[in-house]
Amino acid sequence: RQHRLISYRYIAPFFVEITLRYPVSRGSMVVTFFAQPERVDQARMYVSLVFSKPDGFTDDQLAERVAFERRVIAEDLALQASFDELDLPLAIDAECHVRADRASLEYQRILAALFGASRSGHARAR
Repeated sequence: RQHRLISYRYIAPFFVEITLRYPVSRGSMVVTFFAQPERVDQARMYVSLVFSKPDGFTDDQLAERVAFERRVIAEDLALQASFDELDLPLAIDAECHVRADRASLEYQRILAALFGASRSGHARAR
């Protein structure tokens, strides 16, 4: 396991880009998420992964990376399926947060500003 630098770029409400840089190996990975609304309660999510490393990847290394990312996505989907409610409250004080929520809190702030939710408002993103 190596140190990594993570940066986020948001274009609310339908695009998020996460860039992970690994200084020791000089590699990086960019994950982009595009949400396409289909109904008021449903959206299709498109995910793109871009891997980079100075010496490139062997076919086996690339297959291993892709398999790992697919496992992560499967875990995320299984976790999401266990939720009774999928709404995202836009009022930051509507939920209890921990330090690891920093990036998602920023996205909630961006969405709240976009949709005009107040700090204690009841607006929710679906």
